Amino acid sequence: MNKIQVFILLIGLLLSKNIVHAQWSNVDTIYVPEIKSVRFHPFNDQLSIPILPLGGAGALSLSFDDMRGGFIDLKYQIIHCNADWERSEMTFMEYASGFEEERLRNFEYSINTYEDYTHYGLVFPNQDLNVIISGNFLLHVYQDDAYNTPVLTRRFLVTESELKIIPQMRITSDAGKYRTHQEMDVIINFKNQRLVNPINEISLTILQNNRWDSAIHQYKAQSARAEDLVYNYIDKLVFPAGKPFRNFDIRSLQRRTVNIKSIEQFADGIDIHIIPDKDRSSINFINYPDARGGFVIENQDRPVTATQSEYVLVHFTLATEKQQSGDVYVCGRLTDWQLRAPFKMTYDDKSKAYKVSVMLKQGYYDYYYVHTKDGKTFDHSLLEGNWSETDNEYLLLAYWRPFGSRYDRLAASTIIKASSISTSR
Repeated sequence: MNKIQVFILLIGLLLSKNIVHAQWSNVDTIYVPEIKSVRFHPFNDQLSIPILPLGGAGALSLSFDDMRGGFIDLKYQIIHCNADWERSEMTFMEYASGFEEERLRNFEYSINTYEDYTHYGLVFPNQDLNVIISGNFLLHVYQDDAYNTPVLTRRFLVTESELKIIPQMRITSDAGKYRTHQEMDVIINFKNQRLVNPINEISLTILQNNRWDSAIHQYKAQSARAEDLVYNYIDKLVFPAGKPFRNFDIRSLQRRTVNIKSIEQFADGIDIHIIPDKDRSSINFINYPDARGGFVIENQDRPVTATQSEYVLVHFTLATEKQQSGDVYVCGRLTDWQLRAPFKMTYDDKSKAYKVSVMLKQGYYDYYYVHTKDGKTFDHSLLEGNWSETDNEYLLLAYWRPFGSRYDRLAASTIIKASSISTSR
């Protein structure tokens, strides 16, 4: 092979690699329909966002099932991103230590279940890979084949404690949103830090119930005073409050539990019928515990949740007198807060209800019914409504791009609950 042929081959490989990277999304995404029950969270805490302290103790746990069964050779890698989730300029050696890509070695086959599946798991950081700077990261899992076929993408955060975030929940400034929305003021203290231009260097991102789809992104401070940045906007740091999430519990298939109407066992599987739901938009607020839109994979009938849990067909029913213009979906953390095709509901004129049936693994699930007109954006207000008393949880993230730096540090994070709303302004 001469030099020209080698050069052409290298160019082809580079172009192929770029094409592969172009397939990746910078949000939580499942690329293979047979991949189910993806969980990515702090170790032993399924309901929290995946976030690590830089250089501190802690680990993240990834798990998922492949319904194709058998063994498929999978690899993973991590990508560093800026505050806007676009890939940063940092090279692998600048943001991580260890191997740039590694095999997913931990897998097990399901045991005595109706549906055969292969369960994969990963604990990160590990001896093969660790992060050395803070910020936004993407975890990529892909098949080790000719095209490095994408399997899934997950976001995670690595945070420092260089700044201090001081949030305060407030009664909304807009009287029209008094009963339906939640607002906050924020101070970011940068004591003992050398900032050339604090307002331009630091930005604020806020997530409600760990949802990236509805996050308030990269807000700059309204003003600076002494060692504080002040975010005291009117009607800006505001979220629709929603209501406590609907939920159901299928951790046990031996008895009816929360919101389960019936359990039907057949030769080829199990059907679960949820108690029919109703439109809640005009129903008065009732507070009850929920998982803030999340879900937990758990089996109370058998000792090994990962490989002995059943996949069951769950039947959702939403009773409503008229069909909405547009489409209705079941949505929540179980769909990555996205409009997933298997969760699209069909209106049945005879029973005056929307219906859909979805295969889910044993566990506890929160969900909303959401409405969309364009198939891209969606809103929960039409079928769920909003009440300002809802006990939402907010994650606040302070990003810092020091003067001359090539990336956004995640300099601080904190959590506040809406139950701490002040009655003053």
